[in-house]
Amino acid sequence: FVKIHRQALESPLVRQELSHWIDLVFGYKQTGQEAVDAVNVFHPATYPTNQTQEMDELEAMARQTMIETYGQTPLQLFSSVHPLPLADLVRQERSNSPPPLPVVGTVTGMTWGSYVGAPGMPA
Repeated sequence: FVKIHRQALESPLVRQELSHWIDLVFGYKQTGQEAVDAVNVFHPATYPTNQTQEMDELEAMARQTMIETYGQTPLQLFSSVHPLPLADLVRQERSNSPPPLPVVGTVTGMTWGSYVGAPGMPA
């Protein structure tokens, strides 16, 4: 289980896309116009900066219910674009992997990963 998930997290696709995810969750696309453009906005009550306001008991209960329902937005850690991985590293690993096998023949774009135990890979 751990080995398969580790291989998935270290795959070229995840390496290539991880910086975009970091920008959305912890980075500059968490708030402001960049968040609006990325359709990455949440209820104001879920942002940590809005949780320090004084409120009466009913508002506090409503806020807690919203956080329990929607979740809490993490603290913004980065204010600029997260760096992308080295393209040569990602490209090199992709070229060494076998072509992906289709998962469902009628669905395009869905493929098995290249992890231990995947169809076409050693067990």
